[in-house]
Amino acid sequence: MKRILLVISLSYSWLFASELLGIDTLFGQQKGLRSITTIGILNTGNANSYAVLPTLTLRNENENLNDTKQLFAQQNLTYSVSSNIDIFGVIAGSAVREEIIDSNDNFVGKRYYQLDSVWFGASYTMPSIFDFSPQLSIQAALLQKERFENEKKNFVFQSYLANFAVRTYSDPVVYSFYIEAGYNAKRKFNAGTLKYGDILGFGLELSMILSPKISFDVDLQQRYQLQTKANGEQVSGIYAMPSITLGATYSFDANTAVLASNQIGGSSSAPDSIFMISLWKKF
Repeated sequence: MKRILLVISLSYSWLFASELLGIDTLFGQQKGLRSITTIGILNTGNANSYAVLPTLTLRNENENLNDTKQLFAQQNLTYSVSSNIDIFGVIAGSAVREEIIDSNDNFVGKRYYQLDSVWFGASYTMPSIFDFSPQLSIQAALLQKERFENEKKNFVFQSYLANFAVRTYSDPVVYSFYIEAGYNAKRKFNAGTLKYGDILGFGLELSMILSPKISFDVDLQQRYQLQTKANGEQVSGIYAMPSITLGATYSFDANTAVLASNQIGGSSSAPDSIFMISLWKKF
């Protein structure tokens, strides 16, 4: 039973990598320092570029952009302050290749490398109600690197995200329903101001325990990004970005696990796919 509960814990630590607090709170907090190291590949054939952390955000729309491939890495550290409070920090960077159609209708490859963002936050697990465990997570962007009209600039405390989840367990499946809301403040550049659309989303997650070491994970999510404005003018409508994520968790021992997943977009606004591999480690 202890091994099964560990697999549940690791599965949800991965699925909620942005908030870094898993289903382990239902069955006994994994105290101490925890780490999740993630490497992923985002592919899309639409005219958008994206930020992946802490939730998928459409960062830029360019009618001349034909294809984007993004290799990203994230390092997450979580520390349990008490049995129901965690604090965490996440740093992310990426290597991006974009194919642009120039004025002569030629494909031009463009590459850039950057530190994308640094986030920090806290999660609070509330007392259980019957067999349901509510949890609230709040995050803020300590640093974000943005581009607008060929200008690059760093921003501090310009984005925030809140996530509320309710989880329960019915052998051999863990269920979780969650809602999230993200706020993006105006970014001021030399060329003007940019206001990314705010984020609204909800989803259902299932984790099925296949064996004492392996679980199968499913995440069904519907995400909306509201209108983006540049220099006060609306430049986009409301984006709908539904997705389904399939993954698996393998536990090596009580302190180490590997997690793999693939997210598939369900609309023209969403990326075609996001493949991720994460290494979970408890110290």
